[in-house]
Amino acid sequence: MRQQPSHILFIVIGVIYFFFNSFLLPEGLLYTTLLTPFFLVNLLQRKEAGIYAGFFLFTLILGIVQYTYTGHLMAYMKSFILLQCAAIFILNAYAVINNGADLQRLFKVLGSFNLVLMGISIVFLFIPALRHWTWWELAISEGIAVFPRLKMFTYEASYYSLLIVPVFCYYFLRKVLLNGNWGLAFVGFIIGLMLSFSLGVLGGLLLSIFLLYAFNLNELRKTINLNYVGLSVVVLLAITVVAFKFYPDNPLFHRISNISKGRDTSARGRTFDSFEIAWDLAKMNNKWLGIGLGQLKLIGRNYIIQYYSYNNMVGDVRIPNAVAETLNIYGITGIVVRFSIIIYLFIKTRVWQNYYRLLLFIFVFIYQFTGSFLFNIVEYMIWVLAFSPSVFPQFNRHHFIKEQDYESAIHK
Repeated sequence: MRQQPSHILFIVIGVIYFFFNSFLLPEGLLYTTLLTPFFLVNLLQRKEAGIYAGFFLFTLILGIVQYTYTGHLMAYMKSFILLQCAAIFILNAYAVINNGADLQRLFKVLGSFNLVLMGISIVFLFIPALRHWTWWELAISEGIAVFPRLKMFTYEASYYSLLIVPVFCYYFLRKVLLNGNWGLAFVGFIIGLMLSFSLGVLGGLLLSIFLLYAFNLNELRKTINLNYVGLSVVVLLAITVVAFKFYPDNPLFHRISNISKGRDTSARGRTFDSFEIAWDLAKMNNKWLGIGLGQLKLIGRNYIIQYYSYNNMVGDVRIPNAVAETLNIYGITGIVVRFSIIIYLFIKTRVWQNYYRLLLFIFVFIYQFTGSFLFNIVEYMIWVLAFSPSVFPQFNRHHFIKEQDYESAIHK
């Protein structure tokens, strides 16, 4: 059966978003941003247009109020436009996903592209002139030599790692809950996560899987193949023992040690430092409404230089933590609004009734405290999938528990 053009367009946009969204573009600009006029026209034909109108009005009023004490109009307007572009794209994605989009087919296509591009990336690794296209080579922690981390054609390794999360979770649950095949696509995404070496994403995934199992112990313990769990634990322990015996100073152990001692600049900068800087700068301006969009690079630069005792700082300053940046830009009001929306949508869309959506929710809820940023559409896409009732019904909770137990569970 021939695919409809809209389905093909959905897959094309999905591939661009996943692999090439920032390729050959100036830093901070995305192809999904350039396509905003197209997305806006499409959005105006959907019921989600009303949601966007409310969002635009709220952020506009807040912007006018903030401008009375910020004063840097051009910087504010630039960030305001980028925020609107992100909102338009995300609302479009929500509308399409909940209107019959074939996510299963898209994930299959992404798996094939990922394998091909990973092969290309490995070739590039051995060609110095091309390595920077697909590998990230910057110091990540004190005492660890620079080594290549896979970023594919995105701009940074942890960004690529975060992109993988929704697809990895789908294949993971299909394997452990539905006894699906491993498949090359699943293996490719596992290798991608390992090669990107983002401990924030890897740690968040492990913790999220553990919490998903712990929250649903009665149902999932009857479903998950304990042989896979036992084998995975044995293999992981064996690898750990061998690595500790023959390579105790490996980057993973060294970085975990630095994190535990508070010497990992990346982990510290994404967590404790982000909240302290965000709160201090907000208090200097307006702790209730924050410093405003686009103001950090103008009024926070000198503070951050002093905070870290830098002699000089190259490039724009930013707060690499979504919750902390919300606090910085929109103050206490922003934090209240952010978590009110999260709690409301969690209850409204009954996230707990689908294991895939619940796993994504747990992950992104944790991750927002350890990384990301306010305009990060990859984080918002994970929220969108978590709050989409139509996503992967094969993981709905009632498929895994007895009918009478389900009836009582949904009324708890």
